[in-house]
Amino acid sequence: MKQFDRSQRVADAIHRIVAEALQGEIKDFDLTRVTVTRCEVTRDLSEATVSYSVLGNDDQRRACTGHLSKISGFLQRRIGDILGLRQTPRLHFRYDDSVVEAARLDELFNQIEQERSGDE
Repeated sequence: MKQFDRSQRVADAIHRIVAEALQGEIKDFDLTRVTVTRCEVTRDLSEATVSYSVLGNDDQRRACTGHLSKISGFLQRRIGDILGLRQTPRLHFRYDDSVVEAARLDELFNQIEQERSGDE
């Protein structure tokens, strides 16, 4: 069994806490279209970068990005309450476009497949 270091365990816990909070605890803004894709924590546990994707257009993505910045203090306090760390990592949010890129590549592969089947 692979052993994880403390920063990885903290990152996994932050990922879970933020995802649950966005889906159920935050009521003043619709964040149900936001998916937390990954969380990375520095080795000294001082900083955490939460990657997320948004179902929707660019305007919805920008609105979610702004709102995530506004609620980062609430989320950081929530993480501190649950994890009981001496110092709670400072949260940063980063938009993860890998889901969009995967969909774009899938569409390109489908086009190539259709072109090949049309040539035969």
